Amino acid sequence: KLQAENISLKAKLGDVSDEEQEVRREIHATVGEIGKLSQELTGLREKVAEAKVKLIEATAELKALHEKKGMVKDLIGDTQDTLGALEAANDSMQGLKDGINASDQQQASLAAASSAFESDLFGGIGGDGSAHAEP
Repeated sequence: KLQAENISLKAKLGDVSDEEQEVRREIHATVGEIGKLSQELTGLREKVAEAKVKLIEATAELKALHEKKGMVKDLIGDTQDTLGALEAANDSMQGLKDGINASDQQQASLAAASSAFESDLFGGIGGDGSAHAEP
């Protein structure tokens, strides 16, 4: 009876050893998979960090470009205002010039009319005291 029990225990021990070896193989395979997944995770984390740095740099560049765009728009507005002021000044100067020319023409016409009147009035002596020949 002891011998039968001994054989039975050895058989059970063999089954346990087979199960233990299977469990150890699964543990070894799982540890290997965990190692590969850890490496993949590390690589992905590095890529995420690089992408984050690029995003921060791009965001800073975009902000700087928006500020530059605003400055250029302000400069355009200022330049348009300056152009408008210069054109208004030019129009004013042209108006003054036209007024002066009209005044000069009017004075010349008045001077000619006055001279003709004086010539007729004084019988050939102009307003400047010179004698004019009568027709």
